[in-house]
Amino acid sequence: HEPTTVRHWCGVASIMLGILLMSVHS
Repeated sequence: HEPTTVRHWCGVASIMLGILLMSVHS
């Protein structure tokens, strides 16, 4: 269990969600 990996995936998930929200709103 590496906290760095968790942080990395959390960041990736947040970025993906942001792109999805942007694409949906536009």
